[in-house]
Amino acid sequence: MRNVNLIDDVLDALVDCKPYLVHWKEIESLIKKLLEESSDILDICSKLENLANKEEDPTLKTDLRILLSKLRSKIKK
Repeated sequence: MRNVNLIDDVLDALVDCKPYLVHWKEIESLIKKLLEESSDILDICSKLENLANKEEDPTLKTDLRILLSKLRSKIKK
């Protein structure tokens, strides 16, 4: 069973970032996939960081980093 707080935290971060994301739909699909594969927010952050480091499209890379930053700020709270 997935952690409801994990889902809420990640989806809240995604919604908060939406105005700043160019590739909103692609990021949303990626997050849904990561939520099914991951059990905690640190794992999602790690996977997002790896994807951002490998991404060649500068706008998609920036979108991933924006979301990653928001998720990391949620971890600190």
